[in-house]
Amino acid sequence: MPDPWRDAVIVDDRTLLAQLRAGEENAIALLFERYYEALCAFAIAYTSSGAEAEEVVDDVFLHLWEARERLEIRDSVKGYLYMATRNRALNHARHVRAERRWIDAAWEPDDPPGMGQALPSVEDELHAAEFVRAVRDAVDRLPPRCRQVFLLHRQHGLTYTEIGTALEISPRTVENLIARSLRHLRKGLAHFLAR
Repeated sequence: MPDPWRDAVIVDDRTLLAQLRAGEENAIALLFERYYEALCAFAIAYTSSGAEAEEVVDDVFLHLWEARERLEIRDSVKGYLYMATRNRALNHARHVRAERRWIDAAWEPDDPPGMGQALPSVEDELHAAEFVRAVRDAVDRLPPRCRQVFLLHRQHGLTYTEIGTALEISPRTVENLIARSLRHLRKGLAHFLAR
């Protein structure tokens, strides 16, 4: 008796791509099984943790499924997956760096000065305290869903996947909500950042 899973393993990527475009779920499952671990190992070079690398690769496969009908993969599916993983990992790394730059000062303003640094002036301390209040106010003014996701990520340290699981939304939706939150914060804090 033929075993469809054993027979499917020998199906080439082009056939799986055609099946994927037709909406066959087993095609995405087979591509996932075939490339997931290698893509995670590849993505970790661009991310700060294995969990972030997994988020990136999860997002790649989620996008692959969601965009299946309009995908234009001219060369190899494998090459496309590696390119998509690299691009998404670089975007993720940029978002993480931007978040840290914009927000770190507000969440931990009381760090003592380092060796060789001058003590901050009273004016600097007042500006820092004012900035902290402004950041907290800006976070409080975020749309409720954005604020919830942002605080789960920043205050509680949850990954996009963990937040998605907790709130029953996709990691991609979490990423979009974080990006929207950061846009709101940049806009609300523009007068501080222009100084």
